Amino acid sequence: MEDSEKTLTFTKKVKNELAGVKTESHKAQKALLSGFVRLSGDIAIGSRPSLSCHTELSSVAKLAFNLLKSIYGVQPNFIFERKMRFDKSMVFVVRVDGKEVYDIAADLKVQKNLRPSKIRAMVNRENLRYFARGLFLSSGSINPPESKSYFLEITMDSQEDALIVAKALQESEGRFSFKVSSIRSKYLVYLKKGSEIAEFLAWLGASESTLDYENKRVEKDFFNNENRLEIAYAANYNKSLKTGAGNVEDIEAIKGTSDFDHLSPKEVAAVRCRLQNKDFSYVEIAQALTKAGFPLTKSSVARIFAKIRSLAQKQRQG
Repeated sequence: MEDSEKTLTFTKKVKNELAGVKTESHKAQKALLSGFVRLSGDIAIGSRPSLSCHTELSSVAKLAFNLLKSIYGVQPNFIFERKMRFDKSMVFVVRVDGKEVYDIAADLKVQKNLRPSKIRAMVNRENLRYFARGLFLSSGSINPPESKSYFLEITMDSQEDALIVAKALQESEGRFSFKVSSIRSKYLVYLKKGSEIAEFLAWLGASESTLDYENKRVEKDFFNNENRLEIAYAANYNKSLKTGAGNVEDIEAIKGTSDFDHLSPKEVAAVRCRLQNKDFSYVEIAQALTKAGFPLTKSSVARIFAKIRSLAQKQRQG
């Protein structure tokens, strides 16, 4: 399965869970619906005004249908459409017809007097959590935790709105580092830290998805750490082999000379250990010599072989 398909699948799982979370407060319901309608709603004006909300998930369409019906006493229509794209996926449209559309849009602070309403009214502390849930249900997306990178985004049409939402989310809890970027005339409000994404999902109310996300993220990080350790071990081992080969060349260069005869017992022990263990690191040589009765540290071993290298260079020059 391609990454885009995995992202779509995990995003649907999160949205299905959020659509099923009960929102008891009347004000919270309106805040959620406001966020959803602001990004997914199209308002047609004229003699037959209408409000049409679009979504690819039946659970989200059902939520919008029930909220419009219970809050405003209207009877929305369900319409099914197919996207004219390669995937030809189903799109669910929840539509309300009639002049009450203007009152609904004004009450949700989406549009008033045929002009878009400022988003600031909906990003206060009391509304923000539910308003953000509505925004995510409309245009949110999240990479699954096993992907190469962590990423959660909400796509918005207005740069000003995107900056206001990002700032409000940053200030609301003090633990979300939302940023804004642009792509093809759209603006992304996004997170890139796995731990913050998990917290944000929990904050929105997707508790099951949060647990799933965290479990897979921990598993992924564990295997990544294991791989990093193996790579580091291989790199260190190769480094030890290279160092050992250099030490042996230096030892061979001074063998049979007066310089070799004047080495101390500890230095001779280090030489013998190196010749017997060409892949040992300096730490391992120090440990082996300490056990043999020559207490040495890694630094002491390094100094011994630095001295031998210096003596070898003199021999080569001579």
